[in-house]
Amino acid sequence: MDGFRLVYRPTQADEDDGLSTFTNCPVCTRRTNAGGSLKIMDLATKGEQPFANLIREQFVNQVATKPLDERHPNEGRKALLFSDGQQKAARLARDLPREVERDSLREALIAALKELADIGKDSVPDENLYAAFVLVCARHHLHFFDGQDQKALLEDCHRLQKDYDLDLDLALQDGWKATPPTCFRQALLRQISDPYYSLIAACAVVVQPRRSKLKLLERRLTAVPAETLGEIAEAWIHEMLYHDAFDPSLSLTARYQEFPYFEPIRVEDGVKTFFAEVAKRSQLEADTVKHLRNELFDLFTRAAVSTDDSGRLLTGDALTIKMAIGEVWSQCLFCGYAQLKPSRFMRGVWTEAIEPRPPDHPYMRARKDLPCDVLRLKEMGCRAVKCEGREVMVTTTLENDEIVV
Repeated sequence: MDGFRLVYRPTQADEDDGLSTFTNCPVCTRRTNAGGSLKIMDLATKGEQPFANLIREQFVNQVATKPLDERHPNEGRKALLFSDGQQKAARLARDLPREVERDSLREALIAALKELADIGKDSVPDENLYAAFVLVCARHHLHFFDGQDQKALLEDCHRLQKDYDLDLDLALQDGWKATPPTCFRQALLRQISDPYYSLIAACAVVVQPRRSKLKLLERRLTAVPAETLGEIAEAWIHEMLYHDAFDPSLSLTARYQEFPYFEPIRVEDGVKTFFAEVAKRSQLEADTVKHLRNELFDLFTRAAVSTDDSGRLLTGDALTIKMAIGEVWSQCLFCGYAQLKPSRFMRGVWTEAIEPRPPDHPYMRARKDLPCDVLRLKEMGCRAVKCEGREVMVTTTLENDEIVV
């Protein structure tokens, strides 16, 4: 109606302070309260992330002063930061490398997915993806993680270089399997599940069920059309990832470090709202939906390897990560959610208000420019990934390839 704006108003107030707010956003349907903390906030810039991005760009745009080698992975680039207090310096020393490493690791994962595609391997989030990640790190002298996890990564890089001369195809054919360290598992979980700072949020990749698993699902549920099964399975996987329910090998403690509000999902009562919507939108009978729920959890999830009570978790061998940088995506005009294929089962999506978003659309360029640049550099034979800010020290001296606070 012209001249009017649609406004949503909560019907219940908080008992403690009388604040009227929504339990779930009426548009995107996401929770507004997590762990007792209200997620609704103003648009003021907060935290060190914007500052870290500025420093990172300044660092990348510097002219290289030394040749690329293992001792100088940043080609001699340096950044000297000044602070007016020790607390601020300590906070920068903690937060800057964390933010920079996340961005750099995202670039490394994009390059790893391209390496697997180049040799005709499926991008399954298991040991093969980690092997491709090791190749990227060895080729570009990247040192991710800390402590024992970094030592494990560097040892894997050394093995791939010494035994296979950085030939990923030969290493995989020979059965070489490196065990992903905990930090890599945490980073991968964030890059495929975080709704804001992941490769999925950047519209660079999509996570889909493996074809072999879908075939098994079709055999077990012959009453449901194969196309509907595939659509429901993919939407359910996204729902599980939204709840950070991936990787049975990751301990509950490590999962809480990345996602402190994680809640275990169980077969009996997990994601009830999702399956209620499936029943409503697909017109399937209640018994069929219950059967579908049980088979999805049986085929795609496992309990945690450790004794931690982490509920059911998606397994890496049941999924595949598909590159989608050059694809035309679809965006819901109500909630802003972007998806590769419009689906009636996706969380919070109003399928009657979908618009296409081609790669050259301003919205998509804002999301995809970084992943596209990584692939463009790789195809040109240039160095695709830079590990800026590999070490940050609270000191007043300059060392090799360090950002000094």
